[in-house]
Amino acid sequence: DNFGAKKQKDLIALSEKVIAEQATLIIDGDGLELWQANFGHIKRMYGSLLRKLKEVRRIIYIVGNHDEDILKKPELQKAIKRLLPNIEIVSLWHDRESGIILEHGDKADFFNLVSFMGRSITWLAGWIERIAGIFSSKLAKKVEPFLTKLGESLVPTKILVRQEVLHYLERILVLVELFGGNNLVIGFGHTH
Repeated sequence: DNFGAKKQKDLIALSEKVIAEQATLIIDGDGLELWQANFGHIKRMYGSLLRKLKEVRRIIYIVGNHDEDILKKPELQKAIKRLLPNIEIVSLWHDRESGIILEHGDKADFFNLVSFMGRSITWLAGWIERIAGIFSSKLAKKVEPFLTKLGESLVPTKILVRQEVLHYLERILVLVELFGGNNLVIGFGHTH
């Protein structure tokens, strides 16, 4: 969920392997962390990584809950595609040949879309992190663990785990119905 020098170094190393193999890089959401920083800041902070990603033959970027603005703001999508012309930005990816379906997974998450309480906590946490990020990205990173504990204290873990499992199973059934049920492989990111 958070970038930093080590993560950038690791992602550059991974990108170099993808480039060498002429493979497709699939990023399953939250890659840009736009709820903690704006795109201009991310371009400045992670220029080395973004320059390396330009060399990747094909990037499939599945939008997650931390960067959902990409789907809501066409100008942001255009800016990303200008920077990385080899990127496909999608909300869900399905490879018909292999039967693989990838989705970020936030659509089945208790704190994101499923319950009113979860959406409310997430909305409040997002705004607190954004406000903290205006002053300092370090402050925003320190706020997140506190907000996570707050959310967990409001919802007992046993109930949360049960709800999460049921919601992900429901989401799997929806995807099976949408794409047909034969030989599918379904993967979710957002599995904190």
